[in-house]
Amino acid sequence: MSLTKMRSLAHSQTFRVGMAVCLCLAVATVPAFAQFTGGTALVDPTQGAQSLAKFIIDGLLYVAAAAAALCFLWGCFRLFSRPLEGILEVCIGLIVFGLIGHVLGWGSALTGVAVG
Repeated sequence: MSLTKMRSLAHSQTFRVGMAVCLCLAVATVPAFAQFTGGTALVDPTQGAQSLAKFIIDGLLYVAAAAAALCFLWGCFRLFSRPLEGILEVCIGLIVFGLIGHVLGWGSALTGVAVG
């Protein structure tokens, strides 16, 4: 295979879609096959789905917390050009970040004291 054919293959949409499908299958099947490794034990059949849902929701909350942090930083930057918009973005960023931190239990993780 010549170099130009390899370059055109890397730029083709079919190749990119195929790679994306392969990556999605790998991400979806590797954790699924992990349950068949090791010994056998009596487990709650819904436990895996519950922990998977918790991990997905926690991941989405971490993404939202990162967006809130970026909103806060952007608001700090905007304070110099448009103060009212900057104040609004800083407040939204802090409030959303604080709510997500409370939901994920960051306060008790940092202090060791249960925050109610």
